[in-house]
Amino acid sequence: MNKKYIVVFSMFVVIFTAVGVFLYKDSHTLVKGFMTKKQLREDYEFVWDFIDTTYPYKTICIRNGVDLNSLKKEYKKLLFEVKNEYEYYVFYTSLLLNITDYKFSGHLGPMEYLDDLYDKLDVATEYKKGIKFKKLFEHTEIKDFYKKVSEQSNEAINNASWFEVFKKYNIDTKKASEFIDNGVSHSQTLISHKDISDEIGYINFLSFNIANKKNLKKYYKQVREILTKFKNKKHLIIDLRENQGGYAKLWQKAFVKNLITESVSSDSPFAVNRENKYIASSLKNYALRNDKINLSKYYRLSNEDFKNFKFAKRNKDDKKNFNSIVYECVNFYPAKESISFKGKIWVLIGKKTASAAELFAFFMRTANLNSNYYKIPVILLGKSTRGIFHGYDRIYLKLPNSGLIFKSDLGYALNPDGSCIAEEGIKPDVEIDELYALRECIRLINVEEHKSE
Repeated sequence: MNKKYIVVFSMFVVIFTAVGVFLYKDSHTLVKGFMTKKQLREDYEFVWDFIDTTYPYKTICIRNGVDLNSLKKEYKKLLFEVKNEYEYYVFYTSLLLNITDYKFSGHLGPMEYLDDLYDKLDVATEYKKGIKFKKLFEHTEIKDFYKKVSEQSNEAINNASWFEVFKKYNIDTKKASEFIDNGVSHSQTLISHKDISDEIGYINFLSFNIANKKNLKKYYKQVREILTKFKNKKHLIIDLRENQGGYAKLWQKAFVKNLITESVSSDSPFAVNRENKYIASSLKNYALRNDKINLSKYYRLSNEDFKNFKFAKRNKDDKKNFNSIVYECVNFYPAKESISFKGKIWVLIGKKTASAAELFAFFMRTANLNSNYYKIPVILLGKSTRGIFHGYDRIYLKLPNSGLIFKSDLGYALNPDGSCIAEEGIKPDVEIDELYALRECIRLINVEEHKSE
């Protein structure tokens, strides 16, 4: 055989062997004993594919000055530094926080923890075979992952290494602290109230977050007792300025159902791209209704409404990313023994008001509340809310190679004027420094009462 060909063939064998060894190590060698590089890359690309193709507020993030391409390159360098489940969780917490510039738009982020309220949650999985939804309690891999995260997190807190982990993955603790804790621990009260005068009652909903199902009945009973006490007041002030959200059903069941005497409804509009694979799967998974029917909650899809729906000047270019409007239609039915409040409601909002609390403010503004055929007037005071609304449906996605779940709203939440709630928040009827909102509210009430004398 020609010597030249022997040399070329030998070089080919060496290169082929080297590549084979590299690919084998890439697929089989664990990075710091945790996951293989191939698995880490697949999870990473999966997350970025979702951001690029589905995350509804991508353009908002870019307008806020986030350089997504640079961010993707930066975090790819950190990816192989992850050594356990806790660091993996912190890595994606940091990445998703920085994508939203710590604004948490669309609830983008890892699922925080597991408790009995999440057991029946639908989780998206099996992506190569088509998106499937399974109940969370069926996923042992997820439960095992979060158990380890919890154990390793406690260890990091006990040995004071958590700060170094946060620093390693570029978490700005000052910015993160604004939303990681909603300001009210589960051991503290979620609600307070007081008599301001014979004519004015005051309820401060500090949070709609609740630790477990055992506390729900106690909460519902407490709110009903307060509303009963304030039943004959002329004015009711609802304070949401410190409320960063939680479970919307707390205010829906405890407050609204006790207040009204006949059914009321609220339609929240969201822009979506119905051709997107996640949107399509979500619409299929959550029985979509094209006409209003007697359900407490359903979705109504309208292509025609989308054509006629005008986006605001600031976000008008975002319309090209969508092709349909989905209305989240919620019907509320009164409790068997309604409180039947007939006064006026004042809602205090501010920059901390977020998520389920924003949904509460949005509902109070748009729904025609009634009590024995009397429309209950509602006024919003303070500053624009934070903009962490919900988005028609929230999807929970299990990463392909680990038990980590990350979540995101699927719809682009819109104000009635076409502005994006993630960008503008929910604006008050009366704008005033939220620090003085309660004082101003009482002043306005007194002026109103004086005029009526």
